[in-house]
Amino acid sequence: MPSSLKALLSCLTQQKSNFLVYISIFNIMLCEDILAYIYIFIYKYIRENY
Repeated sequence: MPSSLKALLSCLTQQKSNFLVYISIFNIMLCEDILAYIYIFIYKYIRENY
C-alpha cells in the first residue's frame, strides 16, 4: 500500500472525530495539499534521477 494512500486514509479516519463541518473541509484541503506535495516531490525526484 503506497504511503500516499495511507496518508489519505489517515486523514479520512481523523475526520470521524470532528464536531464542526468546516474543520473536516479544512482537513480534506490539508490532506490534498500534503498529497500534492508528495506527488510533486516524487515527480521531481524521478526527473532528476532518470
